[in-house]
Amino acid sequence: MLNESNGSIRLCGRCGRISGCSWRKLFQEKIEPLIRASNGHLKAFTFTKVHFGEKSPRINGVKAYTKKVDKREVILDIQLCYTGDCEINVEVKKMCKAGVKGVVRRVQVHGTLRVILAPLLADVPFIGAVTMFFIHKPITTPG
Repeated sequence: MLNESNGSIRLCGRCGRISGCSWRKLFQEKIEPLIRASNGHLKAFTFTKVHFGEKSPRINGVKAYTKKVDKREVILDIQLCYTGDCEINVEVKKMCKAGVKGVVRRVQVHGTLRVILAPLLADVPFIGAVTMFFIHKPITTPG
């Protein structure tokens, strides 16, 4: 759902809160094993808390491509700005006697997110797939 607020478009946070369990599961089942496998010292790495907060990403602009695009697809470039109130806690046990703990409390992400809706279908659900990626590496800074 999109809301207009202070001259910019805001993405409602409802879907972020609903999918919070999915993000937690992604971090714990996909990202955590990759980090553990990357270095022998990180074999005991674990996410102890993953919470993305209540703030929603802000959309500063949307560009829809209409020229040189297949009629069976929609391509959008979205200027995304996220200054979140997230809290992600990590822990590495056995690295030293006491272990190591870390917390990320705030994060900022700015970049252009490309969204491709293709193929377009004549019947419900009207879109066969949604592909999303950042065109360039997004600017990420701690809050």
